[in-house]
Amino acid sequence: GQTVALLAYHFRLFLGFIPSSKANVFFLEDYPAGHFLQGKVRRKGIPPYFIATQWESVDFMNPDAVYVASERTLFIRPKARRIRR
Repeated sequence: GQTVALLAYHFRLFLGFIPSSKANVFFLEDYPAGHFLQGKVRRKGIPPYFIATQWESVDFMNPDAVYVASERTLFIRPKARRIRR
């Protein structure tokens, strides 16, 4: 079957000034043609780094895993991480 992968994160400031984020990949599966919100939804958390990271993209590696990636910023190098479904 087909699967849709969506990347989402929750950003907040801890103690009002320390950036913190929690990211997840949502897998939408077993849906009727064209209606992916009517299928099964599974959530997989992305383990955090010490520095808050804004994950920008998700791509399927194979049927069992996806890559998530972040862009380079002024102070933070780009990152990529494999997430198993």
